[in-house]
Amino acid sequence: MAAVKKGAAVTRDVEGLAEMPRSDPFVMPWFIPVKLLAPDQMLKTIGLFGAALYGLNEWKVFHAILHSPRVDHNAMKVTVAIGLVIISIKVYMEILEGKVRNKKVNYDNYRKLTHTLLGLITMSSISLHIALWPHYGGLKTFIICFMIGFGVILQSMLLFTTIVQNLVGVVLMTLFLQEYGSV
Repeated sequence: MAAVKKGAAVTRDVEGLAEMPRSDPFVMPWFIPVKLLAPDQMLKTIGLFGAALYGLNEWKVFHAILHSPRVDHNAMKVTVAIGLVIISIKVYMEILEGKVRNKKVNYDNYRKLTHTLLGLITMSSISLHIALWPHYGGLKTFIICFMIGFGVILQSMLLFTTIVQNLVGVVLMTLFLQEYGSV
């Protein structure tokens, strides 16, 4: 058995034999759209994602946004515009800065951009509340925003790979803009 060297030293296992390099069996190829999570975490993520989509469907949120005269459509347009800016910055940071320029994308390297994104998320949340408040009232609006933010967006980020997140985010935002603009 050949010894595997790290620098100049030979690494040995517990029995004193030289260790063979191991490949990580949980690394998925880039074209697999779902992240490999522990079974309990996968079940919880899919459950929360499904429950949020079910709640949004039961309250007919998408239909109300498109067709209800009680929804503040100007505030909804602001929400959509800010959401598009957030997705654009996310795609820019992950693809251009992370993949093309090989920079590590974290808080320490991009503090100002992180704070900008936090401000945009806050503004988007406030404008969504303003848009939906006349139709759903106070409590339902907070629950709807929680279902969208925590139940759909966060769970999809935990479940799907970055490539799928960016592609689906841009496609769905474009579709929503097209549908919302035709109303």
